[in-house]
Amino acid sequence: MQSQIIDKPRVVIWFKVYSAILCLIYFFTFIISPFLLSSNDDELIIYGLVLLILSIPLLIICILPIFLPRKPWVWIYSLVIIGLGMTGCCLPVCIPLLIFWIKPEVKKYYGYKENYLI
Repeated sequence: MQSQIIDKPRVVIWFKVYSAILCLIYFFTFIISPFLLSSNDDELIIYGLVLLILSIPLLIICILPIFLPRKPWVWIYSLVIIGLGMTGCCLPVCIPLLIFWIKPEVKKYYGYKENYLI
C-alpha cells in the first residue's frame, strides 16, 4: 500500500481564518442581542430576537469545519459555508476563497480520489 503525504494548501488555512472570523461575528451578535431585547422599542426587540435565534446555530455551523477531520464531505460542507458567506458583506473575501477552494489539490487534500478531482 502506497501512502503519500499531501501538503496542506494555503487556502485551507485561510478558510479556517475566515470561519473563525465568522464565529467571532456570530458570537458578538449573540452578546448584543440581550441588550436589544431589553429596549423599549418594538423594532429593536424583534432585531434582538432574530439575532438571538440565528447567532447560536450559525456559530456552531461555522466553528465545526475548524475542528472536523479531512473527509470529502467536510470539503463540501466548507464549500457551502463559503457560498453562504457570499450572500452578505463577505462577498469580496469569499470570491477569491472560492476560486482557490475548488482547485483539485484542495479536493485531494480532503481525500477525494483521482477520478473526482475535475
